[in-house]
Amino acid sequence: MRSASRRPERPLERSYLSLVPRRNLLRALFLLLALLAVVALKKSGGGFFRNVLDSVAPPRTRAAAPPRPPTPETTVHLQLQAPPR
Repeated sequence: MRSASRRPERPLERSYLSLVPRRNLLRALFLLLALLAVVALKKSGGGFFRNVLDSVAPPRTRAAAPPRPPTPETTVHLQLQAPPR
């Protein structure tokens, strides 16, 4: 039987860091760092890495865009005038 004078114990407060799922956070940080490393290697253009990365994702080449037909003038220019009296 419980004593009436005894107060219930409060649960320990948790920090914000303990609320974050650490396994998922570490996985996301690792993937982000790996992505940054691949981008850095791609930008630096080292000989071996350039060949490997270009075989996976070749650089884009800019193709000449076909000429566009002229479009009719659709812009309406408004002029400021004094309000009618």
